[in-house]
Amino acid sequence: FLGNLAPEGTTQDDGKKPTGHPIHDVRVFLTDADLAALAKDTGIKPWTFDQREGDAVFVPAGCAHQVRNLRSCLKVALDFVSPESAGECLVLARGLRKYDIEDKLQGRAMMLHGARHADVALNNGRVRTYGKASAAAVAAIEREEAAAAAAKAKTVEVKVEKEGVKKEDAPAGKRVK
Repeated sequence: FLGNLAPEGTTQDDGKKPTGHPIHDVRVFLTDADLAALAKDTGIKPWTFDQREGDAVFVPAGCAHQVRNLRSCLKVALDFVSPESAGECLVLARGLRKYDIEDKLQGRAMMLHGARHADVALNNGRVRTYGKASAAAVAAIEREEAAAAAAKAKTVEVKVEKEGVKKEDAPAGKRVK
């Protein structure tokens, strides 16, 4: 159905290279007439609604959707993968890969990070290592975090010195030389 609305070569996406998938290429916006034809041809009847200020909308994984902004607005999106839908997330990612489309959800990485955090919590806050390579990787991460913290502390010290703040007048938590 969508392929007939936006055959190869047509575009509404500022000339991005089409991947061959009308939904993920963002080449099609269904008008009222298109939605009526979709219902007639396929039996699919979409939901439509107006989202108001303060409303949140949940779109389930794999559910095609389109948004039409009626006026200038700001979009805030949050991707969430529940443990129950992790398998579906991976299936969707593999499907996107067939069309050479980036998996913006990064479901596999989200699952691996979640598993790592769970493992740390189960081991009383200790990061478990699995041999020399992972021990070296954990040590490198700890060194990077320590260096970042030291650089941040030094930035605070320099800023306080430049502003000419006396030690006794410095805000709590800031060190002054």
